[in-house]
Amino acid sequence: MLNLFKMDLRRLLRGKVLYIMIGVLTSIVLSTVIMSGSDADLKTLLGGVAFDNPEMAFIGGSMGAGAIYGLIGIIVMLFICTDYSSGFAKNIFSVHTKKWDYFVSKLLTMMVASAILFAVFVLETVIVGLIVGCSMSVDSPLGIAAFLFQKWLISAAFIAVYIFISVLTRNKAIGTVAAFLIGTGGLVMGLILFFEMIGINGSIITDSTIHGASGLVIAEFNILTTIRVLVTGAAWTALYGWLSNKTLLKKDVA
Repeated sequence: MLNLFKMDLRRLLRGKVLYIMIGVLTSIVLSTVIMSGSDADLKTLLGGVAFDNPEMAFIGGSMGAGAIYGLIGIIVMLFICTDYSSGFAKNIFSVHTKKWDYFVSKLLTMMVASAILFAVFVLETVIVGLIVGCSMSVDSPLGIAAFLFQKWLISAAFIAVYIFISVLTRNKAIGTVAAFLIGTGGLVMGLILFFEMIGINGSIITDSTIHGASGLVIAEFNILTTIRVLVTGAAWTALYGWLSNKTLLKKDVA
């Protein structure tokens, strides 16, 4: 599995997709900071502010650092679907017969990609914020660090979902649309609105989904929130890891 991970990591760093997504992220940072104005502080620009309304907290999970989830989804979809469209998957599985190794390798590789995107996001936000005149002072460095770390960890659950969809559909168009809807929270927000239309409390969705857990993360460290986020993320990651493995075992490589 280690050799497969090294190979995937090499492909990620030598390919173009990661750097294209960094370019997209740069445009998002520029537009966000400029539109926020000089009155915004670092916590606001990173998307680490708290919301009293659960639905607003959910939407807030798509802003700031949360925007990375959609970008990493596109990377995952293109990365895995290219394995199949190019026939490279046949070579991989002829050498690495354990399908679980394929999932773990892709998960770890995309966690590296996620870490790179988060690092770029923070660096660019600080630089552009200083240029615009935003306050970069931090009341709680631990809170900011915990916020970013938890945001990065929850990306594992998003990545697991993307891997499952990729190995199931093996279609770049479907995968890209799915990445956008899931990463931005559009799909789950649609479900919330539908539930509320028929008289069901939408908090059922916000309390149990990956995106809902992401919306709970703010730039103020809270041990109970951290545990809740980690448990939710781990549960969804394990579930979609199991589903991905089952799909890989049952579907032909071709």
